[in-house]
Amino acid sequence: PKQTLRSLLAFGPGVFAILCVSLMEDKHRQSLLYGILLLGFTSIFLGLAQLSLGGDSALYFWKITNRGSAVGIFANANHQTIFAALLIPIVLVQAARYRRKFREGDKGLGFALLFVALLLIAVIGVMTGGSTAGYGLAVFAFILSIGLLRSSQKDSSKKLGLIFIGCLLLIILFIAFIYISPQLGGLDLSSFDGGDLSRRDTFTRSLNILRQNFITGSGFGSFVEVYPFFEDQENVTRTF
Repeated sequence: PKQTLRSLLAFGPGVFAILCVSLMEDKHRQSLLYGILLLGFTSIFLGLAQLSLGGDSALYFWKITNRGSAVGIFANANHQTIFAALLIPIVLVQAARYRRKFREGDKGLGFALLFVALLLIAVIGVMTGGSTAGYGLAVFAFILSIGLLRSSQKDSSKKLGLIFIGCLLLIILFIAFIYISPQLGGLDLSSFDGGDLSRRDTFTRSLNILRQNFITGSGFGSFVEVYPFFEDQENVTRTF
């Protein structure tokens, strides 16, 4: 019961944040948006500096962290990658916003190009983080962002298609850069090989647990008690 209550309370900060944002005035929302962008790109550049200086760098702020990886302001590389992926829809929408202002006669082209450049930096942040979850979220965010922009713009479908292809080619170019860079080599690799600690093995075991508890589940906070029953006991040690 205590674990169940703890798990339910974990939703509290997120729900509270959504309520706060919904009650804000538009100008305050815009300020918050720029604050998130500033924090996000600061974290990305910090992560690149961490990679350049190595695992012993003083730029790692947490005692327990993924040294040798780009974690930015976080302790975990997965969190860094996901945060970078969440920047993608923000910068795409902002770029479209200033591009529309430029078409209407305002001077917004420079800001539009700036946000396009920030999009590429966000992609670099995703790639250097090395998280499979972040990769998947980035692709998902990019596709949905393009759909959002398409529904809000009056451009022809042919022009939108060219924009989509252009952005996709730029992203592929930066992914290729990550692969061939000796400094960043290997950061894009998340193992899907078999093994007791591999993601593939974890996913397979989790699906087995899901099948056996499909109707009612096993209860909030029961992971620690339930998961070991499905592990290979010959490979389980006392060390986590």
